[in-house]
Amino acid sequence: MQKYLLIFLFLFCEATLAQSTTQWFVPRNIQQAYENGTRARDGSPGINYWQNRADYNIDVEFDPDSRMLYGQETISFHNNSPDNLIDLYLHLYPDLYKKGNNRAIDIDYEDVNDGLILHWIKVDGTGYTTASNGGIEVEQTIAHVALDRAIASGTSVTIEIKWEFELNAGSHQRGGQVDQGSFFLAYFFPRLAVYDDIDGWNEEAYYDGEVEFYNDFGDFEVSIKVPQDYIVWATGLLQNPEEVLEPEYVKRFRQAFESEEVVNIIDRKESGKSGITKPGDNLWKYRAENVSDFAFGISNHFLWQASSLVVDSLNGRRTMIDVAFDKNSRDFYDVLEFSRYSVEQFSHEFPAVPFPFPQQTIFNGLSQMEYPMMANDNSLEELQESFALTVHEIMHAYFPFMLGSNEQKYAWMDEGLTMYTEWITTNRYYQAKKEANEILYKWDNALENMGTDDDGPLMLSAINLKGDIGYYNSYYKSAMFYHLLSDYLGAGQFRHALQQFMKDWEGKHPTGYDFLYSLNTYTYEDIKWLVTPWFFEFGYPDLAVLDVIPQNYGYDIIVGRIGSYPTALDLIVVHEDGSTGYIHHDAGIWRDGDRKLAIVLETDKAIRELKPGKGLIIDVDLSNNTFYLEDN
Repeated sequence: MQKYLLIFLFLFCEATLAQSTTQWFVPRNIQQAYENGTRARDGSPGINYWQNRADYNIDVEFDPDSRMLYGQETISFHNNSPDNLIDLYLHLYPDLYKKGNNRAIDIDYEDVNDGLILHWIKVDGTGYTTASNGGIEVEQTIAHVALDRAIASGTSVTIEIKWEFELNAGSHQRGGQVDQGSFFLAYFFPRLAVYDDIDGWNEEAYYDGEVEFYNDFGDFEVSIKVPQDYIVWATGLLQNPEEVLEPEYVKRFRQAFESEEVVNIIDRKESGKSGITKPGDNLWKYRAENVSDFAFGISNHFLWQASSLVVDSLNGRRTMIDVAFDKNSRDFYDVLEFSRYSVEQFSHEFPAVPFPFPQQTIFNGLSQMEYPMMANDNSLEELQESFALTVHEIMHAYFPFMLGSNEQKYAWMDEGLTMYTEWITTNRYYQAKKEANEILYKWDNALENMGTDDDGPLMLSAINLKGDIGYYNSYYKSAMFYHLLSDYLGAGQFRHALQQFMKDWEGKHPTGYDFLYSLNTYTYEDIKWLVTPWFFEFGYPDLAVLDVIPQNYGYDIIVGRIGSYPTALDLIVVHEDGSTGYIHHDAGIWRDGDRKLAIVLETDKAIRELKPGKGLIIDVDLSNNTFYLEDN
């Protein structure tokens, strides 16, 4: 009896082990979320899913001469978690420039300052300060508030904060002074940290100005006081154009919300002149609903162009797009066209989801960074580069601003999907113009990096990745995966799976695991054979033509999978008579785990040579994709 039991246990364990090898490694904190029912293994939110919410009412005054920003804010924080919270954590991003703080980047000496000065924080009327007995501890860019009494599960509190800081001038890290009369302000207010079902409080400090962010959703009511002649562009919709603009400019501004044509709200001749804004200081009021961040730019001499288009064919909803730029930025005269094309493609072609916001602004700054309804983009010499940048930053409206992923962990979710969309949108645009798309092929460095000791699986947490591995994983390597998956499934099926994921997680916080499980669910087949090596294993994509064997029907082309990552096969066939053909097989040829395959080529023409294909060839070594045949 014991013998049979032993055999049974052995067989049971062996079967369980075999089954478990088809699953992905799931970290313990995420396993706990599945056990708690906050997330489901089909990739959808669990029956017990929750997330907190923070609504902001912010009043700021900015002095362009001193670059000082003075602010007060009221946060309505809704604790929807099952926990009673005895602490609060706030992000103080301007403390990147605070003297004495650690930084992984170099900044101008003149920009080192006192950081964000907290005058006080009140929670439901109880005051806290940074004094030794005040209940606030600030370390790096994180403020920890030890509360006198807990915020009970299911209740809300009102948090009031008064602060100020000096905006950086020379070290333009996503924001700062742009030129003598232009500024971009991002991460300018104390920000309540996310408390979620995975990690609790997000206490990650802001060291390098590169790793991106993770915020809860909320409504923003923001008033921005600036001197006369300064225009403010910001997240949200301007609520009081009649109070800050002269009538002619109000008329043009409102026209842009209905116009398919370009409206020059401020043209080249008018830029830098008085008489556009109301006399005296002006209070610009903006409102944004259910967004995860707020940013604004100001200038006293920028041009202002705008237009709009229908983004939802079912109800006729429109999005207004505007561009604010310096008259000497030659590429920006085309940015409104680029932006319109991007929003149209996103809404109707890929991902074919109506653009989520009523307005999108491109501000001509010194960075390449996205915010809800805003982008801070620098000028570029090449128009194709400018087009690709515009596509990329606007696409972030979906990832992470429609779906609030944690960019500190899963940068490949938002940057990779955005980069993939940038490729296909840029290619479509320049194909229509019958021009070569040079942007599409600028990934050689990423391929050269793959499989080296600077490389690693995609699922590695982005906040722990520095240098090349962080950049290539977040942008290029993940975009390569999406290209291979779309090629295998077909563009329509890939788009459908993505749309379903977006529908499930709109306004929520999906993890990378939620995304991968969702893809596996909505593709209606098991795609772990492709996901597992790319996301969880060290390796690289490399195919080789090992032999070409003549047959009575043509040829058997023997192809080896040298690298462990499945990838597509693309070969140019050169015949003896000089004519050429093309062989393409998606990555699905490796679905069964084969390392060597015979590809049948039916032809009555003799072959002289096989050589690598052109375009998006995901293969680290193309030299072994060439094969010369001896005389037949």
